[in-house]
Amino acid sequence: MKAVRRLGTEDLEDIIENNKARSFGFASSNFFACLLAAIEVEKNAEKYFGKFDRERPHFFYEVELPTPILMKNLVRFMGVNEEGLLDLNPGFNSLVTKNSSAIPAKYRLRLPIDATNTQIDKEAHARVFLAGFDKIPESFRKISTSAAIKPKRRRNR
Repeated sequence: MKAVRRLGTEDLEDIIENNKARSFGFASSNFFACLLAAIEVEKNAEKYFGKFDRERPHFFYEVELPTPILMKNLVRFMGVNEEGLLDLNPGFNSLVTKNSSAIPAKYRLRLPIDATNTQIDKEAHARVFLAGFDKIPESFRKISTSAAIKPKRRRNR
């Protein structure tokens, strides 16, 4: 937007040719061309890659976890499918997946929705989930010190 104001044009070709700002480097000048190429490939994927099956879209809703919880306890008490949970939450690291560390409080957890039952809105799903989450015994919703990630101590040299 700075370049548009500075050069007085919205024409991408003019901006690429005439913008001399250091922050507008090689990657910025090639972004639009790369975007157009990606759109072309996506629209004509079979032409470039042959026939293939596309993955079905993920249907999910999100909840903000009120307290930390180990994945095994979430699966056990909430009846959540672990594989589906991992598919929808790729940010889980190995400490979470191996139950060495809890999913933290305030984490925006994605949970699967049955694609055939889209009449019920996502907020209703979230309210039902959180009501069930509140019924999990507190000892399973709080992480013990043995499950928490502890920072490494630095040695003085």
